[in-house]
Amino acid sequence: MLNIEGQRKRLTSRKTALVMVQIILFVFCVPMQVWSFAEFIKTVPFNAFSSGRGGTIVAIGDEPSNMNMNPAVISEVKKNLFDVSFNIIIPDIDFKYTGTDYNEYKTTGKDRIGLLPHISYVHPFKGSPWTLGLAASVIDGFGCDYTIQSRYYGSTNAFGELLHIRFSPNLSYQISPKLSLGLRLGIDYGSMDVRMPIGRVLVDFGQCDNFGYSGAIGLLYKPADKWNIGLYYESETVLNDLKSKNRDGYFYVKFDTGTLSYAPMDVTLSDVKFPQHFGVGVAYKPSPFLRLSADIRYVDWGNTWKTQGIKLKGPSGELNLVAPFGAQSHTPAAFGLEYFLNEMYSFSLGYRYSDECMDNVNMNPLIPGEVQHMITCGISVMPAKNVKFGLALMWGVMDHPNGPVAHAYDNYIEEKFGFEPGFIDSELEVSRADYATYNLILSSQISW
Repeated sequence: MLNIEGQRKRLTSRKTALVMVQIILFVFCVPMQVWSFAEFIKTVPFNAFSSGRGGTIVAIGDEPSNMNMNPAVISEVKKNLFDVSFNIIIPDIDFKYTGTDYNEYKTTGKDRIGLLPHISYVHPFKGSPWTLGLAASVIDGFGCDYTIQSRYYGSTNAFGELLHIRFSPNLSYQISPKLSLGLRLGIDYGSMDVRMPIGRVLVDFGQCDNFGYSGAIGLLYKPADKWNIGLYYESETVLNDLKSKNRDGYFYVKFDTGTLSYAPMDVTLSDVKFPQHFGVGVAYKPSPFLRLSADIRYVDWGNTWKTQGIKLKGPSGELNLVAPFGAQSHTPAAFGLEYFLNEMYSFSLGYRYSDECMDNVNMNPLIPGEVQHMITCGISVMPAKNVKFGLALMWGVMDHPNGPVAHAYDNYIEEKFGFEPGFIDSELEVSRADYATYNLILSSQISW
């Protein structure tokens, strides 16, 4: 009896130690991400297991972080489950343009490796249809950093950074053995910083940030033992106004006779929202060794990022501007295949496609285009009954947009200030951006 009790204590200690290591890694890595940002970020799966199969997550519940999309899927978890994932992003971004002295330049994004951490926990209540989930994740955003040989300002640093982090409690209720309902409340943080030359204009918004909220509802339906069908809707993330601190914004306009300066300025990005989106997913397991899955979603970027109001206010006066981002809504789709070799090993392949969500007229190298084609593969290992590790590779290629002769930013600034057409003469005109990204995702799970 004493020997059995000792074994139980040692097992409990090991589980506790692994959970603590995962938490420490997550707590350590989140500040790194917040302060350094990734070179390139887009909405991607939240763990290695889903990443390996192309990112299908809407109808699969054995990975707790999938509740970041569909909160109903955690009803499939039958015991406490805790996981930590790290998405390591290696970008390959080039910007080709006509710059200083009207020479042709190719500027490559500065080499930085992005790290996106995710953490989640699911607790099913014994003998109850209720399941509780908690998740903290980097949801989406972008990040680029260049040295631009500007036509009017010489060698100039240009960067764009946006970060969206969410902490979300999730609650799922199993209405019947075949149907579950899930709800999520999100506590969100958003941060944005853009600095770039636009021909005769040089603008810096400083770092603008704020907290906000969001919500989601989801369903999981099991028409038969081999089938899962998931459906979810997520509301807009309401952040209200993102505001800078310490008057670190400015706006310069260079004329032949001198420079008009608005600096230092407080910057407000008005009524910022991340888009509402909804989707449906299906998972089919024809045998114990094989699972097929597919998701399709609609992301309403066109309703929230078509334009963005910007207010600059300081000793130099006040400017009210509108950035014509020109974002469009899009419908990403993912397809995955998993092969379960045995209880210890599984392998996966996948493909994800997304139509472009930015018009070329508004092409901006600091706001990368959507990942159009993504090919994925992965492996998972269970060295013990209650422990699982996963590794996935994702290779993504984006559309290579070409800027027009008359860029939307040039046109807007010229109309706003009454300048003659062609006065701004920005580097964005007849430019080109080439994007690719390589992701390595690592995950660990422990259950008890």
